[in-house]
Amino acid sequence: MYLPAFWTKVAIHKRYCDSCLLGEPRVGLTLFKTLWLKTCPDLVIMTPRTDVCETLENLRGDVMRFVTEKEKLEATEEFQKHLHIAQDHRSYILF
Repeated sequence: MYLPAFWTKVAIHKRYCDSCLLGEPRVGLTLFKTLWLKTCPDLVIMTPRTDVCETLENLRGDVMRFVTEKEKLEATEEFQKHLHIAQDHRSYILF
C-alpha cells in the first residue's frame, strides 16, 4: 500500500506523538521507523516521481505520442483537467 509523497515518516511520527495522551509513553523516531519496517513493510511512502496515477501517466504519454497540433492540444487539456481533479482530491485528504 502506498501513502502520498507528502506524508513523511517524520510527519506521521509527529502526528502519533500529538495523539498520545499527556504522560503516556511514546516511542522515539528511530524506534518508530524500525517498528514500521518490521511490522508493515508493505506500507510505503511514494516518492514524488511515483506519486502519479495510471490515468495521468497515460495522458502524459498521449501528449508525447500525438503528432498533430490538434491532438496534442486536446491531450494537454485532458491532462491538465485530470491533474486539477487530482490536486483537488489531495487537498481533501486529511491525516
